[in-house]
Amino acid sequence: MRVAYLCNTFGQPDHDRCTAMTRAGLTVQSFDWARADTEYRWENTQKDWSGHHLIPVAGGAASSFAGLARLCSRLLSARPQLLIVYGYHNRAFFLAAILMRLFGVSLVTMNDSRFSDYSRTIPKDVLKAIMLLPYRGCLAASRAAAGYAHFLGLKRIAVYHCAVDVDRIASGAETAFNQTAFSDRAFLIVSRFVEKKNLVRMLDAYELYLGRTSTPRKLRLVGYGPMEAQLRDRVVASPLLSQHVEIVGFVTVSRVPEYIGAALCLVLPSLSDQFGIVVTEALSCGVPAIVSSNCGAADLIHSWGNGHVVDPEQTDSLSRALTEIDTDEDTWRGLSDAARASAGQADVAVFLSGLKSLLPPRLQALWPA
Repeated sequence: MRVAYLCNTFGQPDHDRCTAMTRAGLTVQSFDWARADTEYRWENTQKDWSGHHLIPVAGGAASSFAGLARLCSRLLSARPQLLIVYGYHNRAFFLAAILMRLFGVSLVTMNDSRFSDYSRTIPKDVLKAIMLLPYRGCLAASRAAAGYAHFLGLKRIAVYHCAVDVDRIASGAETAFNQTAFSDRAFLIVSRFVEKKNLVRMLDAYELYLGRTSTPRKLRLVGYGPMEAQLRDRVVASPLLSQHVEIVGFVTVSRVPEYIGAALCLVLPSLSDQFGIVVTEALSCGVPAIVSSNCGAADLIHSWGNGHVVDPEQTDSLSRALTEIDTDEDTWRGLSDAARASAGQADVAVFLSGLKSLLPPRLQALWPA
Protein backbone atom coordinates (compact mmCIF):
# COMPACT_ATOMS: atom_id res chain seq x y z
CA MET A 1 0.00 0.00 0.00
CA ARG A 2 1.36 3.42 -0.98
CA VAL A 3 1.09 6.03 1.76
CA ALA A 4 1.84 9.77 1.69
CA TYR A 5 2.45 11.57 5.00
CA LEU A 6 2.07 15.36 4.89
CA CYS A 7 2.83 17.72 7.76
CA ASN A 8 4.02 21.18 8.73
CA THR A 9 7.73 21.16 9.66
CA PHE A 10 8.73 17.49 9.74
CA GLY A 11 10.15 16.53 13.16
CA GLN A 12 11.24 13.51 15.18
CA PRO A 13 7.67 12.34 15.99
CA ASP A 14 6.83 12.37 12.27
CA HIS A 15 10.05 10.44 11.60
CA ASP A 16 9.02 7.79 14.15
CA ARG A 17 5.60 7.33 12.51
CA CYS A 18 6.99 7.08 8.98
CA THR A 19 9.60 4.57 10.16
CA ALA A 20 6.89 2.51 11.88
CA MET A 21 4.78 2.41 8.71
CA THR A 22 7.80 1.38 6.68
CA ARG A 23 8.66 -1.42 9.12
CA ALA A 24 5.04 -2.55 8.92
CA GLY A 25 5.51 -3.09 5.19
CA LEU A 26 3.87 0.07 3.79
CA THR A 27 5.48 2.11 1.01
CA VAL A 28 5.86 5.59 2.51
CA GLN A 29 6.68 9.00 1.06
CA SER A 30 6.79 11.99 3.40
CA PHE A 31 6.08 15.63 2.51
CA ASP A 32 7.50 18.42 4.67
CA TRP A 33 5.79 21.82 4.37
CA ALA A 34 8.90 23.53 5.73
CA ARG A 35 7.72 26.90 7.01
CA ALA A 36 10.39 29.51 7.67
CA ASP A 37 8.51 30.81 10.72
CA THR A 38 8.40 27.55 12.69
CA GLU A 39 9.03 27.83 16.45
CA TYR A 40 10.52 24.33 16.70
CA ARG A 41 14.14 23.24 16.33
CA TRP A 42 14.27 19.73 14.89
CA GLU A 43 17.35 17.77 13.94
CA ASN A 44 17.86 16.55 10.39
CA THR A 45 17.35 12.76 10.39
CA GLN A 46 18.08 9.97 7.94
CA LYS A 47 14.83 9.08 6.14
CA ASP A 48 14.87 5.33 5.52
CA TRP A 49 11.71 5.10 3.44
CA SER A 50 10.71 5.51 -0.20
CA GLY A 51 11.02 9.27 -0.46
CA HIS A 52 11.09 12.54 1.46
CA HIS A 53 10.00 15.80 -0.18
CA LEU A 54 11.04 19.14 1.29
CA ILE A 55 8.76 22.01 0.28
CA PRO A 56 10.24 25.25 1.65
CA VAL A 57 7.71 28.02 2.28
CA ALA A 58 9.15 31.45 3.03
CA GLY A 59 5.83 33.15 3.83
CA GLY A 60 3.47 35.25 1.79
CA ALA A 61 0.87 34.33 -0.82
CA ALA A 62 3.34 33.87 -3.69
CA SER A 63 5.51 31.43 -1.75
CA SER A 64 2.48 29.49 -0.50
CA PHE A 65 1.03 29.23 -4.01
CA ALA A 66 4.36 27.99 -5.39
CA GLY A 67 4.59 25.51 -2.53
CA LEU A 68 1.06 24.27 -3.24
CA ALA A 69 1.93 23.72 -6.90
CA ARG A 70 5.06 21.71 -5.95
CA LEU A 71 3.12 19.75 -3.33
CA CYS A 72 0.32 18.76 -5.71
CA SER A 73 2.78 17.82 -8.44
CA ARG A 74 4.77 15.56 -6.13
CA LEU A 75 1.67 13.99 -4.59
CA LEU A 76 0.36 13.13 -8.04
CA SER A 77 3.72 11.61 -8.93
CA ALA A 78 3.71 9.54 -5.72
CA ARG A 79 0.26 8.09 -6.56
CA PRO A 80 -0.66 7.33 -2.94
CA GLN A 81 -3.62 5.15 -2.04
CA LEU A 82 -3.71 6.78 1.40
CA LEU A 83 -2.84 10.36 2.36
CA ILE A 84 -2.25 11.21 6.04
CA VAL A 85 -2.48 14.96 6.69
CA TYR A 86 -1.20 16.53 9.91
CA GLY A 87 -2.59 20.07 9.80
CA TYR A 88 -5.89 19.98 7.90
CA HIS A 89 -6.44 23.70 8.62
CA ASN A 90 -3.51 24.66 6.36
CA ARG A 91 -5.26 26.07 3.27
CA ALA A 92 -2.70 24.51 0.93
CA PHE A 93 -3.27 21.13 2.57
CA PHE A 94 -7.05 21.55 2.17
CA LEU A 95 -6.71 22.18 -1.56
CA ALA A 96 -4.29 19.27 -1.93
CA ALA A 97 -6.72 17.06 0.01
CA ILE A 98 -9.57 17.94 -2.36
CA LEU A 99 -7.36 17.11 -5.36
CA MET A 100 -6.34 13.76 -3.89
CA ARG A 101 -9.95 12.92 -3.03
CA LEU A 102 -10.93 13.58 -6.68
CA PHE A 103 -8.30 11.02 -7.68
CA GLY A 104 -9.83 8.40 -5.37
CA VAL A 105 -7.25 8.62 -2.57
CA SER A 106 -8.43 7.83 0.98
CA LEU A 107 -7.60 10.60 3.46
CA VAL A 108 -6.97 10.52 7.20
CA THR A 109 -6.18 13.61 9.26
CA MET A 110 -4.29 13.92 12.54
CA ASN A 111 -5.69 16.40 15.06
CA ASP A 112 -4.32 17.58 18.40
CA SER A 113 -6.76 20.45 19.06
CA ARG A 114 -9.29 20.34 21.86
CA PHE A 115 -12.37 22.52 22.22
CA SER A 116 -10.87 24.12 25.35
CA ASP A 117 -7.63 25.24 23.68
CA TYR A 118 -9.04 28.56 22.43
CA SER A 119 -12.18 30.67 22.50
CA ARG A 120 -14.32 29.07 19.82
CA THR A 121 -16.64 30.88 17.40
CA ILE A 122 -19.36 29.45 15.19
CA PRO A 123 -17.95 30.83 11.88
CA LYS A 124 -14.46 29.41 12.54
CA ASP A 125 -15.79 26.03 13.60
CA VAL A 126 -18.06 25.87 10.55
CA LEU A 127 -15.03 26.63 8.36
CA LYS A 128 -13.05 23.88 10.10
CA ALA A 129 -15.90 21.43 9.57
CA ILE A 130 -15.84 22.28 5.85
CA MET A 131 -12.06 21.78 5.70
CA LEU A 132 -12.51 18.32 7.25
CA LEU A 133 -15.02 17.15 4.63
CA PRO A 134 -12.40 15.39 2.42
CA TYR A 135 -11.29 13.13 5.28
CA ARG A 136 -12.50 9.63 6.00
CA GLY A 137 -11.29 9.62 9.61
CA CYS A 138 -9.11 11.21 12.27
CA LEU A 139 -6.23 10.16 14.50
CA ALA A 140 -6.83 12.27 17.63
CA ALA A 141 -4.09 13.12 20.12
CA SER A 142 -6.24 12.78 23.23
CA ARG A 143 -9.75 11.95 24.40
CA ALA A 144 -10.57 15.66 24.41
CA ALA A 145 -9.19 16.04 20.87
CA ALA A 146 -11.37 13.13 19.79
CA GLY A 147 -14.38 14.89 21.27
CA TYR A 148 -13.60 18.07 19.37
CA ALA A 149 -13.08 16.16 16.11
CA HIS A 150 -16.49 14.53 16.60
CA PHE A 151 -18.02 17.95 17.28
CA LEU A 152 -16.60 19.12 13.94
CA GLY A 153 -18.37 16.29 12.13
CA LEU A 154 -15.88 13.42 11.91
CA LYS A 155 -17.39 10.03 12.73
CA ARG A 156 -14.42 7.66 12.43
CA ILE A 157 -11.90 8.60 15.15
CA ALA A 158 -9.05 6.72 16.84
CA VAL A 159 -7.03 8.13 19.76
CA TYR A 160 -3.29 7.69 19.16
CA HIS A 161 -1.80 9.91 21.90
CA CYS A 162 0.68 11.64 19.54
CA ALA A 163 2.51 8.32 19.27
CA VAL A 164 6.30 8.13 19.10
CA ASP A 165 8.82 5.28 19.18
CA VAL A 166 8.95 4.31 22.86
CA ASP A 167 11.85 1.88 22.34
CA ARG A 168 14.00 4.54 20.64
CA ILE A 169 13.53 6.89 23.56
CA ALA A 170 14.11 4.22 26.22
CA SER A 171 17.32 3.15 24.47
CA GLY A 172 18.60 6.75 24.44
CA ALA A 173 17.97 7.08 28.19
CA GLU A 174 19.20 3.67 29.33
CA THR A 175 22.78 4.61 30.25
CA ALA A 176 21.79 7.74 32.14
CA PHE A 177 18.98 5.93 33.95
CA ASN A 178 21.25 3.08 35.11
CA GLN A 179 24.20 5.28 36.07
CA THR A 180 22.36 8.01 38.02
CA ALA A 181 22.12 7.40 41.74
CA PHE A 182 18.69 7.98 43.28
CA SER A 183 20.12 10.72 45.51
CA ASP A 184 21.41 12.60 42.45
CA ARG A 185 18.14 12.69 40.53
CA ALA A 186 16.58 16.12 39.89
CA PHE A 187 13.24 17.50 38.84
CA LEU A 188 13.26 18.21 35.11
CA ILE A 189 11.39 20.53 32.76
CA VAL A 190 11.84 20.08 29.01
CA SER A 191 9.97 22.83 27.25
CA ARG A 192 9.97 25.81 24.98
CA PHE A 193 10.39 28.92 27.12
CA VAL A 194 7.11 30.60 26.24
CA GLU A 195 4.24 32.05 28.26
CA LYS A 196 1.81 29.15 27.98
CA LYS A 197 4.33 26.74 29.55
CA ASN A 198 3.70 28.44 32.93
CA LEU A 199 7.36 28.39 33.91
CA VAL A 200 7.36 31.51 36.12
CA ARG A 201 4.62 30.03 38.29
CA MET A 202 6.54 26.76 38.29
CA LEU A 203 9.56 28.54 39.74
CA ASP A 204 7.29 30.00 42.43
CA ALA A 205 6.02 26.49 43.21
CA TYR A 206 9.54 25.10 43.34
CA GLU A 207 10.55 27.89 45.73
CA LEU A 208 7.70 26.82 48.03
CA TYR A 209 8.96 23.24 47.81
CA LEU A 210 12.46 24.37 48.79
CA GLY A 211 11.02 25.93 51.93
CA ARG A 212 9.34 22.66 52.90
CA THR A 213 12.24 20.23 52.72
CA SER A 214 15.65 20.05 54.34
CA THR A 215 17.24 18.03 51.52
CA PRO A 216 15.74 19.42 48.32
CA ARG A 217 16.16 18.08 44.81
CA LYS A 218 17.58 20.34 42.13
CA LEU A 219 15.41 21.63 39.29
CA ARG A 220 16.83 21.47 35.77
CA LEU A 221 15.28 23.38 32.84
CA VAL A 222 16.05 22.23 29.31
CA GLY A 223 14.70 24.24 26.40
CA TYR A 224 14.72 27.45 24.43
CA GLY A 225 12.52 30.41 23.64
CA PRO A 226 11.89 34.12 24.14
CA MET A 227 11.47 33.90 27.92
CA GLU A 228 14.91 32.48 28.63
CA ALA A 229 16.39 35.79 29.84
CA GLN A 230 13.37 36.42 32.08
CA LEU A 231 13.68 32.98 33.65
CA ARG A 232 17.39 33.41 34.26
CA ASP A 233 16.75 36.80 35.89
CA ARG A 234 14.08 35.25 38.14
CA VAL A 235 16.52 32.55 39.28
CA VAL A 236 19.37 34.99 39.93
CA ALA A 237 17.07 37.26 41.94
CA SER A 238 16.21 34.50 44.44
CA PRO A 239 18.82 33.25 46.93
CA LEU A 240 16.99 29.90 47.11
CA LEU A 241 16.49 29.39 43.38
CA SER A 242 20.01 30.45 42.48
CA GLN A 243 21.37 27.59 44.62
CA HIS A 244 19.12 24.86 43.25
CA VAL A 245 17.98 25.70 39.70
CA GLU A 246 20.03 24.96 36.60
CA ILE A 247 18.89 26.41 33.28
CA VAL A 248 20.59 24.20 30.71
CA GLY A 249 19.15 25.89 27.62
CA PHE A 250 18.82 24.30 24.21
CA VAL A 251 19.54 20.58 23.84
CA THR A 252 19.12 18.63 20.59
CA VAL A 253 16.17 16.21 20.42
CA SER A 254 18.44 13.15 20.30
CA ARG A 255 20.04 14.14 23.64
CA VAL A 256 16.82 14.87 25.54
CA PRO A 257 16.43 11.21 26.67
CA GLU A 258 19.81 11.47 28.44
CA TYR A 259 18.48 14.29 30.62
CA ILE A 260 15.19 12.52 31.24
CA GLY A 261 16.93 9.27 32.19
CA ALA A 262 18.81 11.09 34.96
CA ALA A 263 15.68 12.80 36.35
CA LEU A 264 13.56 12.04 39.39
CA CYS A 265 10.45 13.38 37.69
CA LEU A 266 9.41 15.33 34.61
CA VAL A 267 7.19 18.36 35.20
CA LEU A 268 4.90 19.78 32.50
CA PRO A 269 2.98 22.64 34.17
CA SER A 270 1.52 24.24 31.02
CA LEU A 271 -1.50 26.51 31.16
CA SER A 272 -2.52 24.77 27.93
CA ASP A 273 -0.84 22.13 25.79
CA GLN A 274 -2.60 20.25 23.02
CA PHE A 275 -0.62 17.20 24.03
CA GLY A 276 2.97 17.25 25.35
CA ILE A 277 5.04 14.45 23.81
CA VAL A 278 7.76 14.97 26.42
CA VAL A 279 5.44 13.18 28.88
CA THR A 280 5.55 10.06 26.69
CA GLU A 281 9.34 10.43 26.57
CA ALA A 282 9.51 10.51 30.37
CA LEU A 283 7.29 7.44 30.79
CA SER A 284 9.36 5.60 28.16
CA CYS A 285 12.46 6.26 30.27
CA GLY A 286 10.85 5.00 33.48
CA VAL A 287 10.50 8.52 34.88
CA PRO A 288 7.18 9.57 36.49
CA ALA A 289 5.59 12.86 35.48
CA ILE A 290 3.70 15.74 37.06
CA VAL A 291 1.38 17.00 34.33
CA SER A 292 -1.01 19.92 34.07
CA SER A 293 -4.68 18.96 33.80
CA ASN A 294 -4.79 21.31 30.79
CA CYS A 295 -2.46 19.07 28.74
CA GLY A 296 -3.66 16.32 26.42
CA ALA A 297 -0.91 14.09 27.84
CA ALA A 298 -2.77 14.03 31.17
CA ASP A 299 -4.60 11.08 29.53
CA LEU A 300 -1.46 9.03 30.18
CA ILE A 301 -1.05 9.88 33.88
CA HIS A 302 -2.67 7.95 36.70
CA SER A 303 -2.25 9.93 39.92
CA TRP A 304 -0.40 8.00 42.63
CA GLY A 305 0.53 5.48 39.93
CA ASN A 306 2.95 6.93 37.36
CA GLY A 307 2.83 10.56 38.50
CA HIS A 308 0.32 13.28 39.30
CA VAL A 309 -2.16 15.47 37.42
CA VAL A 310 -2.38 18.99 38.86
CA ASP A 311 -4.17 22.28 38.31
CA PRO A 312 -1.53 24.51 36.65
CA GLU A 313 -2.92 27.68 38.16
CA GLN A 314 -2.62 26.38 41.73
CA THR A 315 0.93 27.16 42.82
CA ASP A 316 0.53 25.21 46.05
CA SER A 317 -0.76 22.13 44.19
CA LEU A 318 2.32 22.16 41.94
CA SER A 319 4.55 22.50 45.00
CA ARG A 320 2.87 19.68 46.92
CA ALA A 321 3.13 17.40 43.90
CA LEU A 322 6.90 17.92 43.94
CA THR A 323 6.94 16.94 47.62
CA GLU A 324 4.88 13.81 46.95
CA ILE A 325 7.25 12.63 44.20
CA ASP A 326 10.35 13.33 46.30
CA THR A 327 9.93 10.18 48.36
CA ASP A 328 12.00 7.17 49.39
CA GLU A 329 13.76 5.08 46.75
CA ASP A 330 11.52 2.00 46.97
CA THR A 331 8.37 4.07 46.49
CA TRP A 332 9.98 5.93 43.60
CA ARG A 333 11.00 2.66 41.94
CA GLY A 334 7.35 1.64 42.01
CA LEU A 335 6.40 4.90 40.28
CA SER A 336 9.20 4.34 37.78
CA ASP A 337 8.03 0.82 36.94
CA ALA A 338 4.46 2.05 36.50
CA ALA A 339 5.69 4.85 34.25
CA ARG A 340 7.58 2.48 31.97
CA ALA A 341 4.62 0.07 31.79
CA SER A 342 2.23 2.89 30.79
CA ALA A 343 4.37 4.27 27.95
CA GLY A 344 2.91 1.78 25.48
CA GLN A 345 -0.31 3.83 25.44
CA ALA A 346 1.54 6.30 23.19
CA ASP A 347 3.81 4.02 21.17
CA VAL A 348 3.88 3.96 17.37
CA ALA A 349 2.12 0.58 17.55
CA VAL A 350 -0.97 2.50 18.71
CA PHE A 351 -0.59 4.84 15.73
CA LEU A 352 -0.47 1.86 13.35
CA SER A 353 -3.48 0.08 14.83
CA GLY A 354 -5.50 3.30 14.93
CA LEU A 355 -4.61 4.10 11.34
CA LYS A 356 -5.59 0.64 10.11
CA SER A 357 -8.95 0.88 11.89
CA LEU A 358 -9.80 4.04 9.93
CA LEU A 359 -9.15 2.59 6.48
CA PRO A 360 -11.82 1.37 4.08
CA PRO A 361 -11.99 -2.43 3.63
CA ARG A 362 -10.18 -2.31 0.27
CA LEU A 363 -7.11 -0.75 1.93
CA GLN A 364 -7.32 -2.88 5.08
CA ALA A 365 -7.05 -5.87 2.75
CA LEU A 366 -3.75 -4.44 1.43
CA TRP A 367 -2.24 -4.00 4.91
CA PRO A 368 0.72 -6.39 5.23
CA ALA A 369 0.07 -9.38 7.49
